[in-house]
Amino acid sequence: MHGARLNFLALFLIALVRVKTINLTELATGFRNEAKIESSYKRLQRFFRKFDLNYGLVAKAHIP
Repeated sequence: MHGARLNFLALFLIALVRVKTINLTELATGFRNEAKIESSYKRLQRFFRKFDLNYGLVAKAHIP
């Protein structure tokens, strides 16, 4: 993975833990970086627009 993609992934996972929601608007507030919240929101949108999620694996995941 490209360095920028890894950085985004780390920010994304930390934000998920912080805000405890998958709502992209709220998730963007959890990035806590130098970027504006609107920029983080657009970054999340671009990521999910191009990301191919395996819904079968997600459905099997059990996260307490």
